[in-house]
Amino acid sequence: MSTLTAACSTERHFDGPRRARGAGAPPQGICWTPCAALRDIKSAETLVDTRDPDQAFTAAYLVQQAAEKIAKALLANMGHLVTKEHRLAFNLPPLEADPQAPDLKHFTRYDAYATTARYPYPNGDLFPSPNIDELDADIRSLRALYTSTLTRLGLPDPPAAARSGRSRP
Repeated sequence: MSTLTAACSTERHFDGPRRARGAGAPPQGICWTPCAALRDIKSAETLVDTRDPDQAFTAAYLVQQAAEKIAKALLANMGHLVTKEHRLAFNLPPLEADPQAPDLKHFTRYDAYATTARYPYPNGDLFPSPNIDELDADIRSLRALYTSTLTRLGLPDPPAAARSGRSRP
């Protein structure tokens, strides 16, 4: 078992609605989503450090994925059914009154990187890569959002070995 998996394993589960895949599904856990978000954030940091626009495109995808997982952890904690819908904008309405909603809403700008932008336009053109400096700043904001989400949900912070990303200014 990896350090990250061990840090994210917990007996505390949300005992609310079942996952959308069926009534026989196990209880929706609230720990896996923030911990999976950390993996995406760390990967995005590594990719943006290359300063390569092609890598920035993939980093933008990972930023969207991490923000989506954070939103889904909050939804599960509030007792909402967590679906397989990937668009962050679609997942945010139940969180409108949540204090983290404005921070999460900022990341809807990356929704296209998780859906339509993954495929070329009919003429073969590719969706443009994001501005690397803006993406880098957003990753720092996302890491802070991740940390505050763990605190809000009362989840343990993974050990340093699991969360060690680059040292962010």
